[in-house]
Amino acid sequence: MSDAYELVVTVDLRDEISEQELAELRWHLGIDQQPERLSIVTEFPCVVMDDSGDPVVVDEPHPLLAASGAASLVGGVLCSAPGSRADLPRKGWSLTSRQEIHPDDFDIVGELLS
Repeated sequence: MSDAYELVVTVDLRDEISEQELAELRWHLGIDQQPERLSIVTEFPCVVMDDSGDPVVVDEPHPLLAASGAASLVGGVLCSAPGSRADLPRKGWSLTSRQEIHPDDFDIVGELLS
């Protein structure tokens, strides 16, 4: 069995989030297409074997918080959603996400969340 941890995030995003960052976040949440240019998480290193059987590192961009439906390892349901804070004193965006995360992904998901 694979190591997996439950990740639950409920945050108000900083007020000065740009349209480019918001587009990238929507892709990471699985609700939009990948932007042409990634500016939050720019590298997605993945070790694969080349034709001679040697390990090489390649860049494989993929959404980090896009899983949805039944959780296979931690139980419950996986989901992610942004929401507008237009009706609150501070305008901006909020984010709620519940995901299964493997320890190998802690750093890259941490990069997105910071």
